[in-house]
Amino acid sequence: MIEQIHVKNFESHKDSVFDLSPGVNVIVGDSHVGKSAIRRFLHWINVNRPLGDSYVKQGEKRAYGRVQFDNGAVERTKTSKKSTYTLDSESDSFESFGSGVPEKVTELVNMSDVNFQTQHGSFFLLQDTPGSVASYLRSVTGLDDLTSVATDITTRLRSAKSNLTTQMQLVGEMEQELEELCQLDICRLEECIGEYKEFEARNKKVVSEISSLDRAVKRLKELDEIASISEDEARQLFERADSLINKDELLGSQAFRLEVSLDKLADLDVGTVDVPVGILDGVEEIIQAHAKNLDRFENLDDLIGRWNGISKVELVDVGRLDGLREEEQILLSQLVECPHCGTELTEESRAVLIGESR
Repeated sequence: MIEQIHVKNFESHKDSVFDLSPGVNVIVGDSHVGKSAIRRFLHWINVNRPLGDSYVKQGEKRAYGRVQFDNGAVERTKTSKKSTYTLDSESDSFESFGSGVPEKVTELVNMSDVNFQTQHGSFFLLQDTPGSVASYLRSVTGLDDLTSVATDITTRLRSAKSNLTTQMQLVGEMEQELEELCQLDICRLEECIGEYKEFEARNKKVVSEISSLDRAVKRLKELDEIASISEDEARQLFERADSLINKDELLGSQAFRLEVSLDKLADLDVGTVDVPVGILDGVEEIIQAHAKNLDRFENLDDLIGRWNGISKVELVDVGRLDGLREEEQILLSQLVECPHCGTELTEESRAVLIGESR
């Protein structure tokens, strides 16, 4: 609220002071006595218009004005060299502010264009369109900010509802999966896991036996290239071939047991429930290793058949035969199961088996 206006050397005013009362004040007088000059003076204080020095009273070099508000006072001075604003609460004046107004001055004055009405201008809001009036009222009352906030809240609510719907669908799917897991025969699953571990242990033994058989097959291939062998040496080789055949049959029996156990595991009915990751990772590898073993068994059978066709009355390379015997002893020392009955070998039984081969 404005309490006092002091105008000096501004347009027609030499030195005028107006003390205003609370509420509505009216300035009256004859034409050209300075009524409109008061409005232009307040406009000059508020928005620094008009620019230049045309408003300085003729014959004077300095225009001055002071407006006292209920919360402070603003002073404005204009000379030919500088223009300044001064607040009574500030020790320094504001200079070099260009065509604008210092921010602190604007905050104290707190007036806008709506506070100024020209003499021949249209009546405030009365001649504006309803839309313009509504837009203006929203801006001065802060309703625009409320509308923006309401729009933002609506957008967030819409996004939250969409996310909630998605999460509810996921919860429903998880509940269905949980219900199916509750129907799973845990005891049977644990039994299958135990069988799988047993398969894995057996497979390690099979791999060890296959390694020994590979070395024997390599030696047999070398002997296959020999032109002929003696009857006694051939007989001994045929006896070792019988031993390899027995071992082949034993491994084939173990492979058959593995296939039966894998079939039992495949028959486990768990519906559409996924078995936990990692439980059956090695089953496919065991099956592939078993298939490779079968191929090696067939190769071994083929070599043994070819040996049966070798003449028993021709000579053999004694040096190579001695090497084969040494390899035989190494293979026997590495066996973990008896080639005849399939039982696990002890140190004693392995020594007996090696002694018989000699």
